[in-house]
Amino acid sequence: MNSLRRLILFKNGLGCFERHIVADQEVHLDFRASEIDDVIKSIIVYDEGVKNLSFDGKRPSSEDLAEIGLRPVQGTNALIELLVQFRGVPFRVVTASSEYKGVLTGIDERQEAAGESVLSVSYMVLLAEDGALQSVRLPDVIRIIPDEERAGKDLKRLLEASLYWKATERKKLVVQSAGGELRLSYMLPVPVWTSSYRLLLREADACMMQAWALVHNASDEDWEDLQLSLASGMPMSFRMDLYTPRHRQRPFAELPDKEEYAAPVVGRSYAEPPAPAPQAKRSRAAMAPAAASVGSAPFEADMLYEREEMAFAGASDSFTESTAVDAKASEFAPVSFFKIREAVHIPAGKSSLVPLFTMPIEGRRVALYRASIRKNNPMTAVLLRNTTGFALEDGPITFYSPEGYTGEGMLPALDRDEQVIVPFAIEGSMLVNTEQKSDTKEVHRLYARGGLLFLERKVERRTVYLLRRGGPLAFDKLYIDHPESAGWTVVGRSPESRSEGFVRFCTSAEADEFDVVEQYVLTETLHMQVGSDWLDTVLATGLIQSEQRSLLDGIARLNIQIDEATRREGQKTNDIEEIGVDQKRIRENLKALGSAEEEKALRRRYVAELEQGENRLRSLKEELNEIRKTRESLMTQRGERMDGLSFDFFVDGSR
Repeated sequence: MNSLRRLILFKNGLGCFERHIVADQEVHLDFRASEIDDVIKSIIVYDEGVKNLSFDGKRPSSEDLAEIGLRPVQGTNALIELLVQFRGVPFRVVTASSEYKGVLTGIDERQEAAGESVLSVSYMVLLAEDGALQSVRLPDVIRIIPDEERAGKDLKRLLEASLYWKATERKKLVVQSAGGELRLSYMLPVPVWTSSYRLLLREADACMMQAWALVHNASDEDWEDLQLSLASGMPMSFRMDLYTPRHRQRPFAELPDKEEYAAPVVGRSYAEPPAPAPQAKRSRAAMAPAAASVGSAPFEADMLYEREEMAFAGASDSFTESTAVDAKASEFAPVSFFKIREAVHIPAGKSSLVPLFTMPIEGRRVALYRASIRKNNPMTAVLLRNTTGFALEDGPITFYSPEGYTGEGMLPALDRDEQVIVPFAIEGSMLVNTEQKSDTKEVHRLYARGGLLFLERKVERRTVYLLRRGGPLAFDKLYIDHPESAGWTVVGRSPESRSEGFVRFCTSAEADEFDVVEQYVLTETLHMQVGSDWLDTVLATGLIQSEQRSLLDGIARLNIQIDEATRREGQKTNDIEEIGVDQKRIRENLKALGSAEEEKALRRRYVAELEQGENRLRSLKEELNEIRKTRESLMTQRGERMDGLSFDFFVDGSR
């Protein structure tokens, strides 16, 4: 019986699978190992009748078997490999003529003659209750039954390890219901459903739109008599490894060595007074049912379960239907749901086109010009407004007129009542040429800020679209997508809209030309700390008033004085360096003189020159210090004037 009843496919690559399980039935659901995390993260049980819900373990089957001392059975001697692993287990062995009981001690190989050849035959060696050993010819055995409950369970685990889903990284979910029909749902990764549209153009503003969805069944299960819903929008989702067991590291502690003591003597002890009664508050331990089986939880857990069930059931029942022709839609949060009226049938590994709706939609024929797509011609397009009442997903759209096929386009995702222009053909009845001119205007703004002067000039660019018609037009509006450049501002017109990299304008299709004027502001920075040439540039604008003129004149005069002080500082510094070089030369000459009489006279002359140089050096350093003080004072005055300078003038007097 097919338990899959309902499926909701989302645009984020997930599908919500809802299954119904009848009372007292056990259902085995097969999943890929990569899907099990999503199942654990999202599974919902809507009813209380769940008796058991379990998954296969994460570990490989070989590790599970190793814990009970077994290994997977492989090869052609599977029975012998199996029996050898159960040495020491009591068995009941049945042949055609008798029955044997005993503990398996091993498998014995014996040589038997078969005509002219010799065959190797296996015998089971059993230890009977009376201590005697019995050999049972294995080819004569009809049944081998473990005579111990634990051995039977281990044998079952060993056989399950060789099942299909174990060998192919498949995981099994076992669901067992009790007491009534059980509903559960979970999320699985699925191929994203895609939509496509057909639009029938009409003379009036109303068109007819037909929408289809392409659904892929990439699972290993046939979707039979399935209630299918398609959800638009993009819910958030993520992957997380919940299936892998996690273990906490704990510190290792050792018991200390115990020393022997004599019997200690301790004083008397007294009981503590009784503690005050605790307040009515549930502890964390009280909230969790202790060792309760599924379906028999305490009252607290039952109440919590009911609240969760009501919440999810309410969300499921709120998917109300619309009056769409071929599909039903409802709006829930930011997602639109298309509920297919008829049950769908999609075999495993197949795809199907599912009709969504056919309904009128507001649309009119226009033309759209974008030079980057077609330089000399606009495109025939349709201005669509989403009047369907729900959001539309993006997808290809094919256009038809009463005469037949007219073209194709791409419909972007549309919210309710949002409009978009969708081109579908080249309009050969209209030619478009463009002309562009640029002009740099005079200074239109002068302002001071942060000790700097700024001049702004406007660069104006005019783009003219020349329109020529070669025949009758089927539209009355032309939309022009003008390229948007960084820093340029459209003036004189208000655009219809903006898109990535374009500004959209609308004009009559009967117009002969359409112009777009843009302006760009060039900013020139004037530094007032250097000379006075900048003052001539500022005064030439004619924007400076008398109050600001006085401040600017004062800054220019201070610049001249600072430049003069800087020149004198450099000159004094050079003089000091020259005297230093000359004195070094004199000292070297003095070292070379001896004690002769004529050398003594030369020595006295050198010493006199040194003294004269020292006096001159001392005087120059004093003058240099005064110059530097004067220069620093002038710079302080200039800085104060520049910091106090603040104005903002426009050519037209506006701000």
